[in-house]
Amino acid sequence: MNVAVIGNGAFGKWHVKLLAADSRVEELVATRTTEERARESTAGYNGRVQPFAVANAADMEQLLTEFNPDLVDITAKSMSNSHDIHTEYAALALQHGARVFFEKPAHTATGDGTSVRHVDDLLAYRDGVIGMHLPLSAIHQERYQDTPFMSALHSAAEIAYDWNSTGEGDVIDDLLLHPWSTLPNGIVRGDVQAKKHDTGYEIAFTTTSSVAVRIRLGRGNDTRTVTLDGQCYHVVKGADNVNSFVPVTNGTLGASALDVENPLQQHISAMFATPLFGGDGIRQSQTFLEKAQYKVNELEGKKARETGGYSLGL
Repeated sequence: MNVAVIGNGAFGKWHVKLLAADSRVEELVATRTTEERARESTAGYNGRVQPFAVANAADMEQLLTEFNPDLVDITAKSMSNSHDIHTEYAALALQHGARVFFEKPAHTATGDGTSVRHVDDLLAYRDGVIGMHLPLSAIHQERYQDTPFMSALHSAAEIAYDWNSTGEGDVIDDLLLHPWSTLPNGIVRGDVQAKKHDTGYEIAFTTTSSVAVRIRLGRGNDTRTVTLDGQCYHVVKGADNVNSFVPVTNGTLGASALDVENPLQQHISAMFATPLFGGDGIRQSQTFLEKAQYKVNELEGKKARETGGYSLGL
């Protein structure tokens, strides 16, 4: 299989590392926005990874025509730090018959439903295979189900997340889908609610299975916890590099050290067959982001732009 990684940067380097070591990958291309940066980013692979410059849709078309990849892995953001090129480049790749895998989110949410329309355009390629990387969604695989945490998660009536990061950027765009992806059923029934606090926002909603969910997002530390009907669990990296949820005792919390490679490897391997997180999940995640962003816009006094009548019932 020939694979092209679009964006060999902060996130893309993990993708390139794993794909370069995969014997199923015959030829591998990794891109940056200039030829010089592309060469620099692939220099340590002794010819295993070919450099290519992709800075716009025309460059992407050229790569697809010349390289004819079987799988296109999109990790890049646009120059304006937007995720909109995920759906733009994905559509081009699907037109060329390639499978598509991209980092979350599928598209930057603006609170007006526009991004869901772009996702729907991708899903219109009925023969297309589309997957999105949401690390913690891997916990829903069968091998992780027989644990005390998963049993408690599936039976909980109230679920509360406190999800923090020392990174930068918009907390809705950057953090919200991580805790949401651990829910057994993340489909939102009706509206969501949003509150503002010192370092971020709190998003609350009820799922279609009547579970009350609260997600508090913030900056300043790397603590990540899940509270299930009053019992708090700390998200940690286990000895086998599998992210797990450990009960908190004595109220003691520490920084969460999440593993990157193990869940990413699971997602990439699945792209050779059936994506771990595919079309329906991608649309649900984008709809949730739009509902949350709509409420955040209200808090911040922002008015969503018109979308030509495309509505999510917001």
